[in-house]
Amino acid sequence: MDVEYRPFGMSDTPDFVELMDETFGYGFLFPDPDVLQAYYLDSLAGLIADSTFSEVAVSDGRVAGACFCAAAFAPHAFKGFEPRMHALMARERFRWLSENRDPSALLRKRTIDNTVSRIVSGAGVCDGDIQFLAVSRGFKGRGIGGRLLRDMLDHMRSWRTSRVLVLTDDLCDRGFYEHMGFFCASSDTSRFDNGTSLTSYAYVLDLRPADRVLF
Repeated sequence: MDVEYRPFGMSDTPDFVELMDETFGYGFLFPDPDVLQAYYLDSLAGLIADSTFSEVAVSDGRVAGACFCAAAFAPHAFKGFEPRMHALMARERFRWLSENRDPSALLRKRTIDNTVSRIVSGAGVCDGDIQFLAVSRGFKGRGIGGRLLRDMLDHMRSWRTSRVLVLTDDLCDRGFYEHMGFFCASSDTSRFDNGTSLTSYAYVLDLRPADRVLF
């Protein structure tokens, strides 16, 4: 089947949420399905609010892969106030559902956020951020992940990015980033109240020295 590459659109949201669940499988942290979906939508809203580039790979009318990234100094891909409001509303929905359905969910999310903060600090200064990259299992091995990564790196190079960061964990294919030249700069483990744990990693890729002029 042919694969079309284009920017993410809001109509892609249902497919994207399915892709997130297939890739991360955070049901062990958020067993209530409504809380889990709210967590994914909160994550997506954050990507929309912060990204400077997005792309989806579409095959047979469905999202086969997707990516979001941010390059320092580049304008947001989704301009205007609405994405920020969307992010605030999604965050509030997750908070409300957690408090009423699963109070431990907020604690688990906070645990992940704290771990991410530690490993980002340990990775050093980066001016490019791969925020999300995933390919559906049924489409792996067709070069989609490599194409999405190259398109993100091309975007960041166009903004003279010198050092790229990507966060991943035990649930994802970390070997892909190592194969593409990234190195693990930092890692840490989250331990949750339900007895589970998750190790997160910060991978870094050096591109070229930044030659931008700041005014």
